[in-house]
Amino acid sequence: MVKKDLGGILYKGQVWHRKGTQNNIALHSDLQMMFRGEIPFKISKLKDPVLEKVKRYYNGRDREVSLPLIGRKDSLLAQGYEIATYPGTRREIWVGQHGNRYEHILLLKPKK
Repeated sequence: MVKKDLGGILYKGQVWHRKGTQNNIALHSDLQMMFRGEIPFKISKLKDPVLEKVKRYYNGRDREVSLPLIGRKDSLLAQGYEIATYPGTRREIWVGQHGNRYEHILLLKPKK
């Protein structure tokens, strides 16, 4: 965030961020993503082919995946687990829809 006006180019209160190889003024949607994070990638069923593809992606990188209950996320992160994101994004992966909520999150087990 710009702290004071500079030379008629930068203005106090502007928020800049890096997108790819360029620096840009953050738009409203950029600010929402910064503060809320990205929307999780949701897979409704535990036996979905998309989930199997993501698991193979991480297994091919010598990472073991885990599907704990979402409520255990913080305690497992404290034990060294990492959030598995959908390849090419920063979206965590939620799995197993029941009603309008998801029960599981895809995590990466700590390296041995």
